[in-house]
Amino acid sequence: VEFIRGPGSAVYGSNAFTGVVNIVTVDDVNEIALGAGDHRHLEGHVQHAYSGDQVRSSLMLHGRDDQGEDFDVQDTLSSARTATDDPWSSLYLQWQLALGADTQLQLIGARAEAPNYYVLGNINNELNGFDSDFAGLLLTQNLHWHDAISSQLGAGWKYSQARRAPDLSRSKIT
Repeated sequence: VEFIRGPGSAVYGSNAFTGVVNIVTVDDVNEIALGAGDHRHLEGHVQHAYSGDQVRSSLMLHGRDDQGEDFDVQDTLSSARTATDDPWSSLYLQWQLALGADTQLQLIGARAEAPNYYVLGNINNELNGFDSDFAGLLLTQNLHWHDAISSQLGAGWKYSQARRAPDLSRSKIT
């Protein structure tokens, strides 16, 4: 895993203006992992890879659910005490398919949700919370024109939406 803070547009594209998290997966790994912890934290991970003569495929699915910690804090919008928590959940899917050495298809999807998330100095269950969705599809084809000349053709689609509770702000990219 590689974390890059700040603009990374020269390497990762013009949309990487606040930072990049680059996750490099390992080939030919087949595993299932489950975990549990404090605050009713559950986590699961499935990774499967296949490699044949002309076909390679890898699938990764990762999910988390945490009910969060309970807090009794001062409400920033009134003088009353308020009870809150900080639950969150996320789901991530990545599938890659390679046909021969020249054609690749990649599908990525992610969902994250944190209702009532607790931020120090800013607590109100009517205002705090977010959820976000992301999906992307990329098809690339290598083209070999001559021994020393080649190019790559790519087509992609992405969808991104983020919401803050109770829909105070929205951003959507398609």
